[in-house]
Amino acid sequence: MYPTRLFLLLLSSIIWHAASAQANSAGFEIVGTPTENRVLVLKEGKYGYLDGHNRLVIAPRFDGAFAFADGRAAVMTADTTPGSSRAFWFLIDSSGNTIVNDTFDHVELLYDSETGNEYAFSEGLAYVHRGDQKLVVDLQGRKVLDWKEGWRAPFHFGWIVSGKDSSVGITDRSGRIVLAERYHSITILAKGLAVARKGRRLGILSQQGFSGLKYDDFRHRDDGLLEVVEKGLRGLLRSDGVVLSKPRYTSIGTLSEGMIEIEQKERWGFMDSTGRLRIKPQFASVSGFMNGKTRVSPVKGEDFYINYAGKQVPETYHNLPNPGNLKEAEARLLEVLNDLVQRHPYANGEALHILDTPYQIRNGILSGVTHFTGEQGLVRQRWTVPVSELTEVWLDYNMGLNANDEKAVLEEAVGDGPFRVKATTSWLHMAAPGDGLQARRLAEQLRIALRQLQGFMHR
Repeated sequence: MYPTRLFLLLLSSIIWHAASAQANSAGFEIVGTPTENRVLVLKEGKYGYLDGHNRLVIAPRFDGAFAFADGRAAVMTADTTPGSSRAFWFLIDSSGNTIVNDTFDHVELLYDSETGNEYAFSEGLAYVHRGDQKLVVDLQGRKVLDWKEGWRAPFHFGWIVSGKDSSVGITDRSGRIVLAERYHSITILAKGLAVARKGRRLGILSQQGFSGLKYDDFRHRDDGLLEVVEKGLRGLLRSDGVVLSKPRYTSIGTLSEGMIEIEQKERWGFMDSTGRLRIKPQFASVSGFMNGKTRVSPVKGEDFYINYAGKQVPETYHNLPNPGNLKEAEARLLEVLNDLVQRHPYANGEALHILDTPYQIRNGILSGVTHFTGEQGLVRQRWTVPVSELTEVWLDYNMGLNANDEKAVLEEAVGDGPFRVKATTSWLHMAAPGDGLQARRLAEQLRIALRQLQGFMHR
């Protein structure tokens, strides 16, 4: 988890628990978590809703209720006739107004495992019972279509899994069967894209039709592409089902600037986002492109940089021009480092390390101060290390610098007290940009700036 996200989650949790305490003091029991600026509450056996500011907006008057979704909630009042167990379900808007006067005997709940809430609506549709009828209704409570036996509610991207037991397929919102009900399982990934499994094989349903059961496995990538596996080799499909590359690669890496890392026979190269081979697999390792260049490791020899055509080029990126002198090189390193530490603070446990005094270089010594709040209150930490002793930039979700022979000194001060040496180390922990492509780019920028500076120092 990103430290900044952790901070926001903690802050959100504090605010939410404070609101819960206030609600409890008013006699309300909080049910679930807030959705659409409404939170379900219970008081004296009746359900109502508060808004995001903990104000009562819908008085507790219902015997049953779901959380809001798509601007609607399903609520219930029980039949008070002696001996009756009947319930009357109806739909309300966010102000508590009844949408239709008609009622339902039952409304199917849709459960969200992340929030713990129960909903009636998803994609503007709810699943209800009226007498012997099972219906799919819209936000106005109007029938959209009959709810067939074996449908697995809800709809996802306009499709629903339909069928019985281990013979399932896909039906669309018009009731038309899109994929025959003959597969063991269905995974709907996106609009117009699904995976059907039967036994150990799977097929892809897309705008191109159904591929047939030709693959062994798949992965829906963060870039929206679909990675498929056949006999241990990997290929790529677009979300519309167009094949970019048939399964021929051992591994397929990230997409950066229209270039995708590929591995074949323990050698790495690149294809472009259309699937065309651009740089044949020949390197021991590669990294993502940044500003038209990427760092590669040959099977033998030192790392170097190449462009989209695979030709060797100088390591400096377009947005990091070669500094003209030592002072410019120092300024370049500090600009990259301070921006990184400020925008991507790392967390020690739950305590964020915030940049206090920006890093500076004096007489070849790099130093900077961060602070965090711990059990002792405000704690400041200062790193000090000779630039000449820095060896490499490391990245493993967190990021920092390596130094020779524990030449880096970590000092710590509590409150306004004096700094005292806490440790000497070769491992400087400085930021937490994550483990994605952008983090790799940031690490590469810092690495280049460090090399440029050390190059001037060695002259």
